[in-house]
Amino acid sequence: MCIDRPPSLRSVAFALVLLAGCSARADAERDPGDTARDTARDTAHDSGDSAAPCPDGAWRVRDGVICNDGMAARPVGANAMHVFGPGSADMAAWGMGIAREFIGNVRDVPVDGGPIQDANGSWLHPLRDVVADNRANGLVTVLSPMGWDGVEMLYGDDPAQTTYYADYLERLSTFAAAFSGERDVWISVWNEPYVWTGEGFDPDVWLHDQQALVDVVRATGNDSIVLVPGSHMGQGVEVWTTHGASLLDPAGAVVFDVHAYERWLLERTPETAAADLRALDDAGLAWMVGEVAPMNAGELMDPRPFLALPEVSARPVTGWLWKYSDTDTDAILDSTGAPNDRDNHEWGSTMRALAAGP
Repeated sequence: MCIDRPPSLRSVAFALVLLAGCSARADAERDPGDTARDTARDTAHDSGDSAAPCPDGAWRVRDGVICNDGMAARPVGANAMHVFGPGSADMAAWGMGIAREFIGNVRDVPVDGGPIQDANGSWLHPLRDVVADNRANGLVTVLSPMGWDGVEMLYGDDPAQTTYYADYLERLSTFAAAFSGERDVWISVWNEPYVWTGEGFDPDVWLHDQQALVDVVRATGNDSIVLVPGSHMGQGVEVWTTHGASLLDPAGAVVFDVHAYERWLLERTPETAAADLRALDDAGLAWMVGEVAPMNAGELMDPRPFLALPEVSARPVTGWLWKYSDTDTDAILDSTGAPNDRDNHEWGSTMRALAAGP
């Protein structure tokens, strides 16, 4: 289908979200039917071959493969909002290994020190505390800027044309410098740029914009993984196959960030989705699914066929959203901490099974 307006329901959730409830401590359920998800982990590393894709060391990228400690790795987790209050033990209890952390107020969120109350009335906890708690629970942290000041969100714009671009680059540099040398902290350089319809989109502008953002991170000495968005508010990936290999990174640690909503769950069939993802693999690009959920712009979607694709089963996935709620379709948990399966194609149970592994 063709959607002529940008997704909006998640921006409403950003303004209303309050993480509440207690930690979910139930035993993780296994998904015996999904054996493909470890394909990359089992086959991409040959310890007897010095030319094997995966180098030693924590969280590197080699030949399109995301690696950790010499093995191909595929952490599964969720988008989370621990900036409003750290505490990821409940995610770890589900077997999750990665938290993509929402930063809705890039301008004001503290890196160190204590919590602050921003102009919108939200209490923001230091990123250092969020990272430390996630690390203590065995989770990789993705610092994911999604809004400039808690009001203006990083949606649908050419980054370089925003009024706050120069200030944003300074804050991105601050984040990168603060966590330089911490390989379990990845940085997303932007959330969902360029217009939803693709009207007027220029792939060369994409390359210029993303190169500038990656360069800001690398100029600090930070060589950790960086996540780079596509076009069409994060759902367009065609530009990666044509221009992704031209994105220069001295650290060789770029991962392309797929946001799998309408363009993937409604407009594509599983077969065409698999073909487009294989094109990324054929181009030698490392990628992950940074966002996927059953609701985005107002039409209920079923993520399960997409998540069951072998191409996806070999890549990291962070589902949207680690939240306790009985009313939010995208919330992974209900108010009791059980999987939220209310009229959402069993979204909570789907993410729990995915995190539990085969």
